[in-house]
Amino acid sequence: MPTGTMDNDGDLQGFPLELPAAVRSDLHQGLALVAAGQAKQALSILQSVRDRLHTLDPGLGALAGSHLAEALVAAGQRSRAVQVLSEDAATVRGAEYADVRAKLLMQAAPLHPDPEFGLQLAAEADRLAATLDDPRPRVQTIEMLLHLLDRHGAVDAILPVAEGLAVQGLHAGDHPAHVRGKLRVALWYRQQGRLDKALDEARNAHSAAAVLADPEHGPLVAEAAALRGSLARLRGEHLEALECLDQALLGQTTADETTWLQRTLAALALGVDPPRAQADLLTLSSAADPSIAAQARRALALQHVDAGRLDEAAAQLAQLPADQRPAVQARLLVAQGRAAHAVPLLEQLAADAPEQLAVQLALAVALRKADRAFEALTIVDRQLTLALDGGDTWAELQLRLVRGPTLADLGDYAACRQDARRAAEIAQQRHLPLHHATARTQVAYALARLDLPAEAVAELDQAATLAERVGAHATALQAALYAALVDTVAVREGLQGRPIDVLARLHSAAGSGATCVVMLALARRAADVDGDVALAIELLNCAETADSERRLRSPISQLRAALVGRGPAD
Repeated sequence: MPTGTMDNDGDLQGFPLELPAAVRSDLHQGLALVAAGQAKQALSILQSVRDRLHTLDPGLGALAGSHLAEALVAAGQRSRAVQVLSEDAATVRGAEYADVRAKLLMQAAPLHPDPEFGLQLAAEADRLAATLDDPRPRVQTIEMLLHLLDRHGAVDAILPVAEGLAVQGLHAGDHPAHVRGKLRVALWYRQQGRLDKALDEARNAHSAAAVLADPEHGPLVAEAAALRGSLARLRGEHLEALECLDQALLGQTTADETTWLQRTLAALALGVDPPRAQADLLTLSSAADPSIAAQARRALALQHVDAGRLDEAAAQLAQLPADQRPAVQARLLVAQGRAAHAVPLLEQLAADAPEQLAVQLALAVALRKADRAFEALTIVDRQLTLALDGGDTWAELQLRLVRGPTLADLGDYAACRQDARRAAEIAQQRHLPLHHATARTQVAYALARLDLPAEAVAELDQAATLAERVGAHATALQAALYAALVDTVAVREGLQGRPIDVLARLHSAAGSGATCVVMLALARRAADVDGDVALAIELLNCAETADSERRLRSPISQLRAALVGRGPAD
């Protein structure tokens, strides 16, 4: 005899028997009590309905038992619920009751005290659902099986089940289930460290989610966008990441702090509105979730290191969890000119996690700064081979930005220029203006050392323009000042006509005290070498304004006194 399913109003769908009026009334009453949070009061009523329906048809009685089990769980009687479901499942073993038995086993699986047996129940429910003409029930059994595999930690079994959910959802016309399956596949690949495959699957999930127009699916669309964005950031696709994470935040009722943090890190990598990104990191460093707070503090500390704010970096470092301090501490030691002290820390980190490119890069930089360039180059070349073999251009970009200066330290300026040009090419393709500006600055350094000063200055001007365009004032200032330091070029020519007030504004935003020293040196050279007293006075005024701590008051005063009475041609 075919059986139907019972909805929450106690009606039967697709079943030929009419319920007796008294049974129907009691069923409605019991379900209403459960819906009102009075499950205990409903138990005796639903038990009576179950008993009476079993006399009419085992399938009907089993469906009523399903509702009784739900009430028992709500009343805190899980073991009794498992017992009811097991009893009723035993009464509907015939093929004609496959849908009812699948429903009961699926319901019992997460309640069973033995996780292994619960998995077996879910697998049997899925097998039964696969025999049905209607593909929709199997979507539910696969999702339950996937949930239990996750809970049980059965990692190896998850991938085929998640892929099955994506396929079954499509077959059943259940597009949200299809998206959920794709997302779970992407998560599995991420957990296995296969970020390239994870990003591909996340892109597929996000594309599939785009057709979900119903507002109730908004959270699922946002989840797909957030996962794609976070994976894109890890793969160095920062522009894609920023777009997806912005979409995710717009789709979230309340901004998720994890998504917010990922968005902020992507914006920093792109150089998009650095002041806002730093403010966001500061806010997130006080997040309720300690993991989010620690990640924000770590990023903030590294930002301070890169900007030369070493005291502030040390303050953030002190607030990090102990296991996250060594990597940041090593970067801080390198910035403090103590690279030799950073090397042992990074060597230990590299030994513990040899697959982490960031650690290998940090170790190479520390070795280079510690005058161990050959060892640094060995590490970089090994990692570069892996990146090229795997077609990983994001890793290649990071490695070439370290390899170029290392080759320059070894006197191979032509190879340095070649690496830097390749890095600039990748950065331009990936829409990474900060990396592009850094690469162009490295090209310029190599050109200057190869006695091509005019070309070097042109590269530096492009680097400064790229950095200024996205508000990366420290990078822009570095490029602009370096252009003026090319030995065989006049200071004014090196600055490319850049007004002094622009340099002052850049310095103010960058906040690096080292620029005061550079400006003073440029003022001295403009006067003594180029005979450009007017420019020297402008640079001197700029240095004096920027020297907020008055550390250079004496040399500035001495140079100003020497310039008194000198004309432009003196």
